[in-house]
Amino acid sequence: MSTDTLLLLAVIFISVASLSAWLVGWLSHSPIRQRIADTMGAHPALSSSHRWRERFASVIQPLAKLSLPAEGWEQSPKRIAFINAGWRHHAAPTIFLASRLCLRSCCRRC
Repeated sequence: MSTDTLLLLAVIFISVASLSAWLVGWLSHSPIRQRIADTMGAHPALSSSHRWRERFASVIQPLAKLSLPAEGWEQSPKRIAFINAGWRHHAAPTIFLASRLCLRSCCRRC
C-alpha cells in the first residue's frame, strides 16, 4: 500500500475510534457524576444528557421490542453482558438493540 492510503486509513480509524469513545462516554451512566450532581445540586449538562437518553430510549422502544426476548430477559446472557460492561441503566439494552436493528436494516440495503 502506498503512504497516502495508509495515512487515509489511519485518519479514518482515529476519527471513528474517537467518535465512538466519546459517544460511549456521553451515553454511559457514571455513578461518580451522579453523586457529584446530587451533592452540588442538579447540573444542567448532566440533567440534559439524562433527559436526552430517556427521550431517545422512548422513541426507539418500538424498534427494540423486535429484538428483545419475550421471556427470560432478567437471566439473559445479553443482559448479564450489559451489566458486566457497566451499562446498568435500564435504557441501555433498548438503545443497543434498536441501533443494532437499524444498522442491520441499513446494511442489508447495500
